[in-house]
Amino acid sequence: LAFGTTALIAAAQQGHVGTVQALLLHRADPTKHLQDGSTALDKAVQSQHAEVEQLLRGLPLPTPPLTSE
Repeated sequence: LAFGTTALIAAAQQGHVGTVQALLLHRADPTKHLQDGSTALDKAVQSQHAEVEQLLRGLPLPTPPLTSE
């Protein structure tokens, strides 16, 4: 991980949706950026983590289908 990486940037880069959600609920700042200017959203896009990208863009996540047991 790059120097200055925040927990949110690291979680976004690794695709950890639940961690990103928790950090945002606890007011992690999604506008913080690394020295190169990249944000958590940039890292999610670069790493192809679509659900994290949706979350950081403020879009609702898809709901899993209900299963009958």
